[in-house]
Amino acid sequence: TIRTSTPLRRAIPITKDITVVIDAGHGKMPDGNFSGARDGNVYEDEIVLALAREIKANNQNDHIKILLSRNSDVDLHQRVEFARKNNADLFISLHVGAPDPANQPTENRTSGFEIMVSNKEPFYQKESELLGSVLQQELNEVHYTYPKLLKRNTGIWVIDKNVCASVLVECGYITDPADRAFITKKENYHLVAGKILNAIERFAS
Repeated sequence: TIRTSTPLRRAIPITKDITVVIDAGHGKMPDGNFSGARDGNVYEDEIVLALAREIKANNQNDHIKILLSRNSDVDLHQRVEFARKNNADLFISLHVGAPDPANQPTENRTSGFEIMVSNKEPFYQKESELLGSVLQQELNEVHYTYPKLLKRNTGIWVIDKNVCASVLVECGYITDPADRAFITKKENYHLVAGKILNAIERFAS
């Protein structure tokens, strides 16, 4: 379900500085091929990198420092170390899904946005779940976002082993027609970026 009536982004004042790593999932492998999901000529790697850049470009809050874990098609393998070195307060990993029976969350889904948190109960689990809940509320205003926080059976390194509150945002499924139509429209990057920034500000405040 695509939401057509979207309120303007609202600025939420925060008083302390925070550093947020926006992780565009996947990227090119050494052989030059993309490592993310693909449907025809639509690549997860390109979508999430464009979205990460949109989030950084639209941030106008002087108290929020946005860092990108990768700025090109060359994948950065040390993402958790990147967060550690930069004293990150939040880590948001962006992905676009495709059904994978061998590696599904605890609730099997094939459409809609989703928010995943660690299934390992790291020390920052409560903060991650709070961030995830706020992200769910914000993103659901522009595209259907599953109301429960999901946990993948096999775990996810960047949210299991991180140094701060960490979530994975599955920005729809590349194989679902409605999701693909939404997430491949450039104007929707702006909407999604605005909602993610709203969620960061709400969490920080």
